[in-house]
Amino acid sequence: MDDAKNTWEVRKEAESLPVLGALCLFLSVVEYMLPKPLPFIRLGLANAPLLLALRLPPSAFFTLVLVKIFGQAFISGTLFSYVFLLSLSGTAFSASVMYVLRLAAPEKYISLVGISVSGAVVSNIIQITLARLFILGPGAMYIVPPVLGMGIVSGAALGLFCERFAAESRWYRGDAVEEDADFTPPRARTAGSSKKVLFDTEKLPPEPLFFAGVFMSAAMLFTNGLFIRAALFFVFFSAAALAGKCGNLLRT
Repeated sequence: MDDAKNTWEVRKEAESLPVLGALCLFLSVVEYMLPKPLPFIRLGLANAPLLLALRLPPSAFFTLVLVKIFGQAFISGTLFSYVFLLSLSGTAFSASVMYVLRLAAPEKYISLVGISVSGAVVSNIIQITLARLFILGPGAMYIVPPVLGMGIVSGAALGLFCERFAAESRWYRGDAVEEDADFTPPRARTAGSSKKVLFDTEKLPPEPLFFAGVFMSAAMLFTNGLFIRAALFFVFFSAAALAGKCGNLLRT
């Protein structure tokens, strides 16, 4: 039973990374549509997945940090601008501080609210410092009070949300793990399913699935015309249906 649980915990970590990465990109899109006082100042919505990922190993956590940094840059179109450098610096420093705080202080001493506010303040300080040195000059000091105030408020709100999510989400807590000797990971339970599929993606290594996802995303993003995109959607939906992943076109 212990070996099975350990296997499921490892798989849980591996499967949570792409989910949190997708959430980073989604929240980056939402954040991109919201008004900002300055191009490099954000509310920090895309930091929510980072807070939820603090329990992951360092390699997985900082991989997610890179996904957030470059995903935001691609979405906002700032990859080759000074905004990207400011965002890179702020996110890298704040993520490092949040991860160190979680490692150094148990949950009973500092909550996700405190970690979130700390990360937001560090990010704002780094970005304002760089803006003063390279862009705005001494005038950057005038934006310190409103920017730090906004960072503290948004950081606290984000931390409260993540605290609530961590407490109530069965997926996040891993409650699906059963305390019995016959425990088997959920994916293993579906292996003997009677549902007929043309090909089983569960048997494929993750690399081709990753590149297939990249190809499908690029195909949808870089093609023009509603008809072409509708045709691509139909092809991708059919492939997913043949793999047994979906079957309700109206719901999709």
